[in-house]
Amino acid sequence: MPIRRLFIFIAFLFIFTFILYFGYQNQYQIRNTISYASRPLWDHDEGPSQVLPHFYSEGISMDSHTCALHGWTKRKDEGNIKVLDAILMSTELDLLEIRMNELDSVVDYFFIVESNATFTGLPKDTYFQKNRERFSKFEQKIKYRFLPGYPLAPGQSAWDVEAHTRVTMSTLLKEHMKAFPASTKSLVLMSDLDEIPSSHTVRLLKSCDFGDSIHLQLRNFLYSFEWLLGFNSWRASAHIWSADSYYRHSKSTERILADAGWHCSYCFRTIPEYVVKMKGFSHADRIGGRIDLLNPQRIQETICKGKDIFGMLPEAYSYVDLLSQMSLDPLRSAVGLPRYLLENAEKFRFLLPALSIIDQAQVWNASDMADMKAYLAEKYMSGPKADAILSRTAPKKKKKKRKGDEGAVSGAPSFIKDDDGGWGWDQAKEEEDDLAEAVVAEDRSFKKRKTATSDASSWVTIQEGEKPPEESIPADEQPMVVDSEEPETSFKGGLMTAAKLRKIMPTSRAQKSEATAEEIAQAQETVYRDSSGKRIDTKAERAAAARAKREREEKEAQKMEWGKGLVQKEEQEKRRLELEKQRGKAFARHADDQDLNEEQKAKELWNDPAAAFLTKKKSKGPRKPEYTGPPPPPNRFGIKPGYRWDGVDRGNGFEKKLFQSQNASKRRGQESYNWSVDDM
Repeated sequence: MPIRRLFIFIAFLFIFTFILYFGYQNQYQIRNTISYASRPLWDHDEGPSQVLPHFYSEGISMDSHTCALHGWTKRKDEGNIKVLDAILMSTELDLLEIRMNELDSVVDYFFIVESNATFTGLPKDTYFQKNRERFSKFEQKIKYRFLPGYPLAPGQSAWDVEAHTRVTMSTLLKEHMKAFPASTKSLVLMSDLDEIPSSHTVRLLKSCDFGDSIHLQLRNFLYSFEWLLGFNSWRASAHIWSADSYYRHSKSTERILADAGWHCSYCFRTIPEYVVKMKGFSHADRIGGRIDLLNPQRIQETICKGKDIFGMLPEAYSYVDLLSQMSLDPLRSAVGLPRYLLENAEKFRFLLPALSIIDQAQVWNASDMADMKAYLAEKYMSGPKADAILSRTAPKKKKKKRKGDEGAVSGAPSFIKDDDGGWGWDQAKEEEDDLAEAVVAEDRSFKKRKTATSDASSWVTIQEGEKPPEESIPADEQPMVVDSEEPETSFKGGLMTAAKLRKIMPTSRAQKSEATAEEIAQAQETVYRDSSGKRIDTKAERAAAARAKREREEKEAQKMEWGKGLVQKEEQEKRRLELEKQRGKAFARHADDQDLNEEQKAKELWNDPAAAFLTKKKSKGPRKPEYTGPPPPPNRFGIKPGYRWDGVDRGNGFEKKLFQSQNASKRRGQESYNWSVDDM
């Protein structure tokens, strides 16, 4: 009986230990699964609640009738509206091409901000800058700014970098809006690159007065226009820019225009682009140490099935949406998609329903995947699993090869090669090729040492051996050939002749004397390191500090400007005009200076005997408008028309009867008095 209990206890302990280990290794996934599965119980959609119906048909004109259908009025200043499309560039060159061609007819300028690092601080290519000629037809409309990237500092998150990038876009917009005429209004489209408003939607917003801002409800697609998630994309918005506006990707109003465009998330041509976004966007923590998520074969299978690329539950706020998004049905309709996409269907085949096949030309090989696993293990993982990955991918020490015989003994036999490859001839030949050494030749050509053979051998060669063709060595792997005629620039071990030593000595002295003051200062510069021993780039730190100080001063200047009232601004403008006026005058002022005389006359002195009739009286405060028309009807409060009242009697006649009664009473009193004194 005790032995049976011991076995039960051991089995229970093993199961409990396995559950703990599995939970620890997959704690991120378990936590997210519980959170997303219970989201409909404790969370709600934070998007706009007032969905405005959208009326459109091909060929419809954006006139007052169309504006009235949406509950808006036709703009009277439509000619003064400039449409600005502002986007943050990542890697989506194909979607950018579709977006620009879709909005080209309605957008005046495309504003693009691009960095050479992701939001998580990983380096990336500047895709737009390197492929700018692809968008040459829009060159006159493009306003581009490069934002230098940097690794994340301790305590800094990807959200901080994204916020800084959006501030840069706001600054870029404000700089170019200063050049617009004062009567110009700027309609700014604020959306991510993969959130594409339709051209007729932008034309409607330009023609109709929709207010200050409105969100755009977009059809939400995943991987291509084959997998439709629904109409749950709401963060794209349109704003009439004002002094308080800024580039945002958050909720700004409760109103949203239905079916206003397309949101194609993770719509890439190649597998590496998926990996770059999975590691580089603000939600990169969803990888959670699972390196297998970045496997190209797994990514391709996930896309073909329409499943979540991180293996997570959909982000839904009702169980109906949650269950429907877990099992998507592929679309078979391409009606209502961007026109440029359909006109160039062969070019964008990977985006169309039933044709979406990811280009495998750039799928990574095994070595690239190993490097990726090592990077993720170093940055995002810890524990035995990370140590095992790092040990496998660590660079191995090169094994020393056994030197072969440099030459053959005289009289060495010649071997006859059989058709069946016997005697191990091929293997021996390959070893000789591997052990051949490179030598420096006078003609600067790369050669191999040949083994010597003797003609005095008693063996007779019946048939020459068939040598395998030599493989061509790539250019980047070819050894460097050293010219023995050029003077050497550094000392080497071994004995040297006097002539060789004389060649070396003057050269080394000349090199020492050619060092510039900048190189000397750089060599003597103090090296700073952080707590982990990593070297700190002082120039980058100074540049970052200067950039932060400049941004802080700009914000303070904006606060000072926004905190001023109209009176302070008018006084500041008067002082500026007075200084401009005084600049053109002479330094000496004489008695016939008219401005000086007027200034002195305007001064009020308490002991001035002529102040009563010479000094101009200044009004205290603003003067109220006075009525100058015909005499108004009297009122019992003595209110004059022009400020509180326009002089029109809108009463029920009580005022008139009141004054008639008062006048009759006064008249009777006056008549009684006249009769009483008539006999005197």
